[in-house]
Amino acid sequence: MLFLLGALALAEDPSMETVFAALSSPTTVQTTFTQTQHRAVLARPLESKGRLVFARPDRLRWQIDAPTRAVFVMDGTTFTTAMPDLGITEEISLAAHPEYLGLVHGLTVWLQADADLVAKNYDASWDDGRLVLVPKTDDLSRWVSRFVLSLSEDHRSVTEVELFEADGDRVVLVFSEVRLGADVDAEQFQLK
Repeated sequence: MLFLLGALALAEDPSMETVFAALSSPTTVQTTFTQTQHRAVLARPLESKGRLVFARPDRLRWQIDAPTRAVFVMDGTTFTTAMPDLGITEEISLAAHPEYLGLVHGLTVWLQADADLVAKNYDASWDDGRLVLVPKTDDLSRWVSRFVLSLSEDHRSVTEVELFEADGDRVVLVFSEVRLGADVDAEQFQLK
């Protein structure tokens, strides 16, 4: 028993290079998620459920199925959001609105798993086996104070994200039914 405890104490966190190489190895990620928002304006946390599809380098579909349907799609430099039950759709060109780039890149940094981008924009460290990313730049830190990422055992996927917002609110994302490297229909990145 003492040997096992000693081995655990000597275990080191993997290098950032190893982690980002593993995270960036799948070309696609598909998963379901539960999102819990802890906001000062809410009497109790708000939970939603949905699906996420990501294809490298910059294609994302974030779909909330309940309690209120919403879809966010990013295809390169175009970001489209829709609330089908309300008949609302809005398309934003990230090239024309660079003020949104920090927000979008901040929210997708853990999916992109680009080690150079992380090193340039975040201080990365380990805390109790979880990867902590703290923004270095004002355009990122005005939205996010830090991300705390829990990783799968093989480091190929993120199992949980805690997003600590600059205003003190917090969002927790827990992923399940993760599929890595599976084919993704290009229509996933379009709103119809």
